[in-house]
Amino acid sequence: MAVVGKISPVGIDEKILRFQNHIYNKLGWLEYESYGRVYKVYEGSNVVPEIYIGGGDYTKVLFDDNYNATSFFVVEESRSVENTVRGDVKVSIVFQVDLKALYPAIAHRADEELKVDLYKAVSSNGIGFNLTDIKSEVKNVYEDLTISSDLFDSVKLDDISHRHVVKLDFNIKYDLKGLC
Repeated sequence: MAVVGKISPVGIDEKILRFQNHIYNKLGWLEYESYGRVYKVYEGSNVVPEIYIGGGDYTKVLFDDNYNATSFFVVEESRSVENTVRGDVKVSIVFQVDLKALYPAIAHRADEELKVDLYKAVSSNGIGFNLTDIKSEVKNVYEDLTISSDLFDSVKLDDISHRHVVKLDFNIKYDLKGLC
């Protein structure tokens, strides 16, 4: 498993990559696929999260049975500007996990254990990611996207039994000149 980030990132992407590495190191036991900032790609009535894989190609980052867990970042399209040098933007990280695979020794549904582990990993990050909200349930986690019921079914997108989705929202200050 790995951190999948941009090469030579700038601006928000540079800050996201640093945060990705921080979280990945804190959750070293998790062995998950950590994707950087996704693009909202329009496919008919769907707006789905995809990462750029090169050569003009993108791939979806919704639940993938090949991994026990995946994560990706969503950046709000609207960014506020405090002055001509600093800005402010909402960034979210979405975790999609198989709880049974991650917490095999726990007999009950380990959704709260996951949230506690994620909270510990993102706290005191020193990168400027200030946690503002933790959300669960599919409708809340994917609220920034439009996913039809057919697509939900095809990727087995649910939040029951062994599957769980969590979204952590952050408020980030960044340098408008590309330096974070």
